[in-house]
Amino acid sequence: MLGFLSEAVAFPTVIFTVVLALACLYWVIALSGFASVDALDGLADAAEGVTGTADLGGGRAAVAEGPRLLGLGEVPATISLTLLAFFGWLCSFFGMRLVSRLELPELARRAPDSTTATAVLVLALAAGMAITSLAIRPLRPLFRLVGAPERASFVGQSCTITSGRVDEGFGYADVDEGAAGLRVDVRCRLPNPLKSGSLARLERWDAEREVYWVRPVDGPVNAEAGRAAAISGSEPR
Repeated sequence: MLGFLSEAVAFPTVIFTVVLALACLYWVIALSGFASVDALDGLADAAEGVTGTADLGGGRAAVAEGPRLLGLGEVPATISLTLLAFFGWLCSFFGMRLVSRLELPELARRAPDSTTATAVLVLALAAGMAITSLAIRPLRPLFRLVGAPERASFVGQSCTITSGRVDEGFGYADVDEGAAGLRVDVRCRLPNPLKSGSLARLERWDAEREVYWVRPVDGPVNAEAGRAAAISGSEPR
């Protein structure tokens, strides 16, 4: 048991151990009702709103372009991160054990700058991402947004802004479509008063960019005009 613990808190496995422990703590809090599954997605949206980083084209969470290509951005970041930490931990733990069995125990016990340990860390991270990508495939349909024809049918409905700002290149909102709710990408010309918690109206579905153009509900909004704009393809003024 002591040997297992010593290996779990040794470099590089300790990195995955810490992340996995935090993920387990998060899920305990989430199951208690004090957090949501997509909490990291909302945090990423807020961070992007503050820093003004480039729009990720509707991708979820704070994930790099590489992980997005593996499909890790198609499910909530909390799920991807938890699975990545778990599989990365397994690969790192057993990778270091393999190094020891190859009669290189002195390399396995070196300082954090050990070339061998660093190589195991990189390989464990790469293998963890690949395995996670396979593991989340059955989950992707559960979090996939509705198709474009269905999205266009939401034009004219109201929504609640969830991002810190909405402009011509960034913005998120929640739409109550009668089920569990739907988070959509929204855009609005500047200047506008939209911020987190503001109410807006979906004016037009932009099929090319896969976003909704919205307008604050405080102003005069004509739902029929919004539907007409969606059909004609003109942008709301």
